[in-house]
Amino acid sequence: DKKFVCLLVRDSAYMNHISPKRNNLYTNYRDSDITTYVKAAEALAELGYTVFRMGAKVNQELKSVHPKVIDYATNGMRSEFLDVFLCANCSFILTTGTGLDEVSRMFQRPISYVNIIPVSAVSQCEAFVYPKIICDQDTKLPLSLRQIVDRDLQFAFFQELYDSANVFVRDMTEGEILSFALETSSRVEQRWTPSTQYLKLEERRKALYNSIPQLRYHPTIIRDPDTIFASCFYENYPNFLD
Repeated sequence: DKKFVCLLVRDSAYMNHISPKRNNLYTNYRDSDITTYVKAAEALAELGYTVFRMGAKVNQELKSVHPKVIDYATNGMRSEFLDVFLCANCSFILTTGTGLDEVSRMFQRPISYVNIIPVSAVSQCEAFVYPKIICDQDTKLPLSLRQIVDRDLQFAFFQELYDSANVFVRDMTEGEILSFALETSSRVEQRWTPSTQYLKLEERRKALYNSIPQLRYHPTIIRDPDTIFASCFYENYPNFLD
């Protein structure tokens, strides 16, 4: 009966474990550094959540002295039953987008996609979204949604596609992850009130998705209209919809 959060952060450990002879660098753009999530985990713990860091194989521990931040992936308590139980019963899951979060989706738990990429890959569920940032190699500036489409990166699932498009993928900062986690908590607990400006931006984004066919169609992905971007994302990247 206590509220808790699952934190699922993708790194290279699992792919290297199941396919040790294969070059898995093609998916590295999806990975994240678990150390950048500590502040967010501890902030959620201060709000009364217990935070379980999930994962069957991980590269490094989540190091925190907060008693409500539990590195379940490395502390020896992990089991497949608990994996399913936690994801099926959590207050919400904060995930970078990998297989285990499908359990939360099936059990209709709130999903927040943090550091998610490709930008249009979130599908088939109601979810909060804060994507990784795609930047131009020359200018170092973030690309807008239209520029992402112009470079055919809206469904880019391979590192080589980003390399050939002369861009690099930047992870969210600790502060961005913290803001997104707190916004998710406020939304889930129904303490969050959208501003008029935010509602206008979301309507504008949906209009773009409806008007740009490349954002809506992919052979293996069905876009879901209930997917919404975080307010703090627009605050940090006001030119995304230009």
